[in-house]
Amino acid sequence: MADKEILIYGVFVSIGIIFTVSIFFLGILPNHIQKSPKSISFEKVNDGFENAIKEQQTRIITSENEWGDLWIEMFPDGIAAPEINFNEKRLIAVFQGRKPTSGYSINIESIIEYEDYIEVKIVEVYPGLNCIVTQELTSPYTTLSIKKSQKEIRFFRKEEKQNC
Repeated sequence: MADKEILIYGVFVSIGIIFTVSIFFLGILPNHIQKSPKSISFEKVNDGFENAIKEQQTRIITSENEWGDLWIEMFPDGIAAPEINFNEKRLIAVFQGRKPTSGYSINIESIIEYEDYIEVKIVEVYPGLNCIVTQELTSPYTTLSIKKSQKEIRFFRKEEKQNC
């Protein structure tokens, strides 16, 4: 009887090993488990507290024409747009939307590249109760460039209260 139990145990262990090895070599595991994510460097192109875009949004810009159109939408007064080499770069634009006072800002915490997508972590800062702010409308934004890639970009936002 003990030999039969050992044989059954051995069969189950063998099946488990074969299953585990098959999953590993066939690539059935999710992509973020297969390869370690890596941080992507980025270059800030422009940021500030005033532009004409009033809604919270993100944009991915891949051409000079798109960049020119966005820049005119942001600054209809005719300020010249910074030069971007779209043969090597993609541009990411993040807008916090219209805010009632100063004290708001938008920052990029990190950009992480996974095997099949890029994750952009956005931090939206807002003033705490004890912060001294001016009573003026603001529209915080940031634009940055990353290396050119065809991967999907996913945005994740979080809010952070500024303690004053």
